[in-house]
Amino acid sequence: FAAFKPLRHEGLTPGQEVKWALDLKKPSQSVLLDECVVVWLTPVGVGRDWSNFEQIHLAPEPEKLRSQLKPRPASANRIFMDGAYYFVAVNPNGALLDVFFDPWGGGTMSPAWKSGTKATSTRTKEGWKVEIEVPWNSLRPTVGKDSEWGVDIGHLRREKNGQARVTRTAGTTLVHYDLDRNSGGFRIAREMDAGKAEGMAPPRIELVAAKPDDWSNATRIERLTDRSGRVSDRTKVRLMHDASNLYVRFECEEQSLEHLTAITREEEDKAYGIGNRRTNFLDRRESWGLGWGDYVEVLLSPDLSEADPYHAGSFQFMVNPFGFLLQRHHDSFGMFTVMPHPDWDSGTKVKVEKNRADNRWSVELVIPFSALCEPGQIPGRWGLNLHRCVSADNARATDSAWMWRNQQEGKLSRGDELNLFWSVPAKVIRDPAHYGWMEINPKKTKAVARGGTRPGPAPGRVSGPVKPASLKRDRSGDRLASVSFVDKTHGWAAGGLGTILHTSDGGVTWKEQETRVHFLIEKVFFIDRRHGWAVGGWPRDYEVAIKGGMGVILATTDGGKTWKTQLDSAGGWLTGLTFLDQVNGWAVGEYGTVWRTQDGGDNWSQMRRVPTPAWLYDVHFIDKQRGWTVGRFETVMSTGDGGKSWTKQPMPALRRPYGLSLNFRAVRFASPSEGWIVGQHGNIF
Repeated sequence: FAAFKPLRHEGLTPGQEVKWALDLKKPSQSVLLDECVVVWLTPVGVGRDWSNFEQIHLAPEPEKLRSQLKPRPASANRIFMDGAYYFVAVNPNGALLDVFFDPWGGGTMSPAWKSGTKATSTRTKEGWKVEIEVPWNSLRPTVGKDSEWGVDIGHLRREKNGQARVTRTAGTTLVHYDLDRNSGGFRIAREMDAGKAEGMAPPRIELVAAKPDDWSNATRIERLTDRSGRVSDRTKVRLMHDASNLYVRFECEEQSLEHLTAITREEEDKAYGIGNRRTNFLDRRESWGLGWGDYVEVLLSPDLSEADPYHAGSFQFMVNPFGFLLQRHHDSFGMFTVMPHPDWDSGTKVKVEKNRADNRWSVELVIPFSALCEPGQIPGRWGLNLHRCVSADNARATDSAWMWRNQQEGKLSRGDELNLFWSVPAKVIRDPAHYGWMEINPKKTKAVARGGTRPGPAPGRVSGPVKPASLKRDRSGDRLASVSFVDKTHGWAAGGLGTILHTSDGGVTWKEQETRVHFLIEKVFFIDRRHGWAVGGWPRDYEVAIKGGMGVILATTDGGKTWKTQLDSAGGWLTGLTFLDQVNGWAVGEYGTVWRTQDGGDNWSQMRRVPTPAWLYDVHFIDKQRGWTVGRFETVMSTGDGGKSWTKQPMPALRRPYGLSLNFRAVRFASPSEGWIVGQHGNIF
């Protein structure tokens, strides 16, 4: 496999590109086509395992807990990944290939492992020698005291006829690691506590009210920071507001304006073909393909007083050196509409200026509050981030010493873009949880009138909800995902494309109940023989949203003879459901979505204080106030106010193959203090 971007030939359609790639000749040079030495590494025993420290920073009192936790003893040593290998191959020129073989699922060879190995080769009259240094930190499981690794050495030679001859050590060497290095999870936990990773306080600014075009009194930000913590003063930002608008000005300094790059509509049409679904110009769906080039970006969450950062709704305004503007609204379900479905215009005004004498370019944005805020008073507390992207081409041409004002040699990168931020995110550039805070005095603004340009939730479909004809068919092969019984004889099973089956004889026979929907049903729940609900989801139409799904909620009051759609093609994909009685219920799903009803489902309200973007798979309440939900990435949350607000309850899984976080699938409580959670790989709490 090869990355698409470096393969792309200008002027070719995607189909021509595929044919061109298939017709490529086999490479004439490669580490494995040359003479090379190969080191095989495989974990045999874990030893003293510190991985249980990895999540310690999530505990209420991590220092107290750290004094109690001990690494798993060497007596608990066991085989970790039978048949899993790390490969490091080096040829006489010092070229290196590092590969990981994963035995799961029939076996996969992954060339994406970045080992950080250092290799030095030296030629002599007798032949050549190579020194290879493989860092322990690149291996999993974490290398700790008393861990054991199998090591094999091989030598590949090419005969004159091109055939390979491989010799290797007669037996595997077992390496016993005998240093107590407190590595892996313990080291990560200490970094977390020190604030080197997450947990650092976000920056804050207070905006001043000023006259348009008078930047002298604007709030000033003099520098931006990259992910590694390096600070650059080559980008300055000014912010202010008047009664009706937010004003933002970027001042970007370049080593040379000739280094600037930006994609044009013509280049995009040439690369993809006119009319191709990828030619939305800047509004890219994929992370690969044409780069956006150089740009600046403003990220806003207008109201954090009523919702958590993920479910407040956020806005993105991106401008490139040509003055092209991308404007996007992420709704409270994390979804956003791809232009031109519909073509949302916020009314934002953009001005770009270039000063070639000083190698500077500036961007000014005037963003109306009416495009950002609900009708009524302007909120006082906002989420904000400011982002400047230095394109890969620009970074390859710009000196590091110039950008950072230090003695560092070389260019900014060999082919990666450089991202600078006001509030540095952890992983995802546009993560609302890592926005800083912006304060605005509402008394110095005008209330937003009804009829503003703020968009509503992104639609699930281009043409709205679809009512298919009867979907009667043979459902004997459908995937069934959920079952609910109210007594020994009456029960329902659900799954498939709108499939709901009913039994009245304890499961001896089953009959289909027509739902007239073609969503994938994930959960069915009945409280008696007459009242029941079901939830599910379906991917959004690709013309509407880049990612995500849409949800459906079905209800019946006659045991399933007729099913009514209470929520159709809205919100996110739904996976979990529970009811206390005929009126009080909750549904959960994609992007931390939580719905609540207090009238049996005639009206559903989104709960917007749910501090996670993770998928939620199950929910359970023991009364109208106290409940729990679980989901992806070991997410566990509880509520004491009926779901209006939720609190995370850190619960790291004990069994975590490869150290990856797992999914919790179901939760049940018998009392306010006693409950159970089950998840992947046999984890039960």
